[in-house]
Amino acid sequence: MFLKRAAHASRVVVVSDYWKQFLNNHGITNVSKVHNGLPIENFDFDQEKVDKLKKELSPDDKPIIHLGIPAKLKGTKKAYHELKGMDAKFITTGRKDYHLPVEHLNPDYEGYLRILAAADVVVSMSQFDEGWGLFVHEALLAGTPVVGTGRGGMSELLNGGDQIVCEEFSDLKSSVRKALDMKESLGKSGHQFVKQFSVERMVSGWDQIFKEIP
Repeated sequence: MFLKRAAHASRVVVVSDYWKQFLNNHGITNVSKVHNGLPIENFDFDQEKVDKLKKELSPDDKPIIHLGIPAKLKGTKKAYHELKGMDAKFITTGRKDYHLPVEHLNPDYEGYLRILAAADVVVSMSQFDEGWGLFVHEALLAGTPVVGTGRGGMSELLNGGDQIVCEEFSDLKSSVRKALDMKESLGKSGHQFVKQFSVERMVSGWDQIFKEIP
């Protein structure tokens, strides 16, 4: 149904290369791409507050692994079962469809971003093709390494930011250990890549599309 309607639209706008290619492969060529943008200034953290939060979350200085959102098809439950033997502090945030024996936090948005900055690794094992991957985008902008499946638009974020793509849960533990070992370099490369996706760039992209449509 969507593909039929899209073929007759004046323009179809997607947020990632993956979906532009997907539509092109189905014969839909009236496609423009406008990446999602985030307010970069929201990620200018007070390092003292981040360090304080890190100590509160993990008083014994175990690495903090953010498992993602405990929601259907996000792969969070299976990720936990693959990683639970590690000597680490596991956390989740946001929507909660099921219970995991880890600390779950649901702060305001500012607090949520600070949690991402305090984490040592973020895991995003989505089992569906993401449009973009806002959670991954936010984590990279916070300077935190990401291990993820790279499904859908997420692949653009992980590959562009030189992060770790892990397609199989059986490889997750070794991938997370690698991310911990490379934390500093992965954090820098991820942040460097995603800082280009500003709100201003997104608005400019949409503005150009509106000018082009008769």
